[in-house]
Amino acid sequence: MEPLVSIQKVSKIFKTRANKEIIAVNKVSFQIKKGEIFGLLGPNGAGKTTIVKMICGLIRPSGGKIFVNGHDSLQTKRVHKQIGVVLEGNRNLEWRLSARENLAYFGNLHFLYGKGLKKRIDDLLEFLDLKQQQHNLVGTLSRGMQQKVAIGVAMLADPPVLLLDEPILGLDVESFRLIKNRIKELSHKFGKSVLLTTHQMNVAQELCDRIAIIKEGKTVVEDRVAGLIDRFSTPHYKVCLDNQGMNPNDREKLMRLPKTRFVEQDGGSTTIIVEDEEALWTVLKLLATTRASNILFVRKDNPSLENIFLKIIRED
Repeated sequence: MEPLVSIQKVSKIFKTRANKEIIAVNKVSFQIKKGEIFGLLGPNGAGKTTIVKMICGLIRPSGGKIFVNGHDSLQTKRVHKQIGVVLEGNRNLEWRLSARENLAYFGNLHFLYGKGLKKRIDDLLEFLDLKQQQHNLVGTLSRGMQQKVAIGVAMLADPPVLLLDEPILGLDVESFRLIKNRIKELSHKFGKSVLLTTHQMNVAQELCDRIAIIKEGKTVVEDRVAGLIDRFSTPHYKVCLDNQGMNPNDREKLMRLPKTRFVEQDGGSTTIIVEDEEALWTVLKLLATTRASNILFVRKDNPSLENIFLKIIRED
């Protein structure tokens, strides 16, 4: 199956007033398939928003090629028919218009009119749970409501590709949950190709099928979420002990064991982090043959994308 979005060794170089070159994006490549949510992750200034703007034609690449549903990104009129965009900060909305008026206005820009546009607007208001707020000015809406309107605008022309730049930043719990579920539906139910940028690793881990992590404009790693966790995570275990009656000498023996560390001492309990299963058995054998402490629980901790992201970003 041909990818709907293809980024091929794309670079972007900006020049300062002093004619100094700043490389914002450096030969980045990735593809997004139909019905796939692709996460683009990286620290501030890594180049994520610049890549989004190059895909939708707001910025011209300095090098490389971008294709959207077979169209070169430089063919902006054709590309604009293939994409819907939500930029960080709701910059694709008219704040002095109501939610419904925004949808009607941008619908006209997509050459949508009459009964067809009205039905599309009604469907989107229902889909995004905006019917009660449809006549409120966008400038008076909460951030979560504004994000819903922005997503509605992006979906008006039913494009095959959605570019969502921080779509759930700063949302309340209810709006966060609804938008997250709607993104899933758009991709997995309606077959949209979604490019998602976010700083919320738990969201990326839950939503994304594949992820690319970029740093200083370069791709550091690209893989499926499960693949990243398998490649970069070290499984570990938590052993929680009751401090009451703990023998100091036995405690010293525990602290000297390899691949273990004491990380928490909260009131009447202590937690030991154990790096692998072999080290865990060593700890449990020592606890069984001494009077170090009573075991409150032993738990295997699932590795998180956030820990992997921080590990990758902090590496030189």
